[in-house]
Amino acid sequence: MKKILFFGLLTCFLTIGCTKDKDSAKSSTNCKITQIDEIFAGDPSVHKTFYTLDNNGKVTRVDWDTKPSIDFLSYTYQTDKIIVAASGSVGASYNATYTLSNGLVSKFVSKNQTTDFTYSTDGYLIKAVTIAGTTPDTYTLTYTNGNLSQIDRKLGLNPIGTTTISYGTELYKNALGYDNGLLINDNLLQEAGDWGIISAGYFGKASKNLAIGYSSSITGIKAGSLTYSKDSKGNLSTMTETLTTGGINKATFVYSCN
Repeated sequence: MKKILFFGLLTCFLTIGCTKDKDSAKSSTNCKITQIDEIFAGDPSVHKTFYTLDNNGKVTRVDWDTKPSIDFLSYTYQTDKIIVAASGSVGASYNATYTLSNGLVSKFVSKNQTTDFTYSTDGYLIKAVTIAGTTPDTYTLTYTNGNLSQIDRKLGLNPIGTTTISYGTELYKNALGYDNGLLINDNLLQEAGDWGIISAGYFGKASKNLAIGYSSSITGIKAGSLTYSKDSKGNLSTMTETLTTGGINKATFVYSCN
């Protein structure tokens, strides 16, 4: 299965503010990401994730390493919920139900945890409370100039730390959540199924600009900078994370264009 690197962290925060349009994960050139190749610091292997999308750009299946794979997730969309079913060695713990309210995820339920999501009146995710045991894990999100700029985390009543995210002037491109600040903080959007629906706007509005860096006082989240390259159509072709402690993580996006 897919490893979770910074991109898992950044994607959670890059993703929580997802896209502006729930019915389209397309870029302005009508191109869809169908594959992401990732290389992680200290690991020379290329880890491949394949996305199958419907005509509206919604993810219907995610495969790892090969396509088709024995390990995959399938997505079923209903009016008030999204159901994610795991197959192969992925295991039943990845089966999940996302309850929708006004088109946004209001609750996540899996075998091991539940998460409740709260949004602002203008459609930004501002709070998530996860219960995997007896103590709630609470994330409070702050936005500045249309960008997710800060995430504060508490375990029960005890503050754990803060993640801050900085942005450039380049506009958000909707690269399946990799280019939006929602995935930077650990655990908030780390469930396997989250990756498939982040880009379709189910976790609220996306940040306006591309994230260029982050830092955190939360154990396990390192500081780093982000750089991007584009193809001839203006789509993001790569996203590179350079850790301040050394090491580079890189994601390469493969598109199918009409």
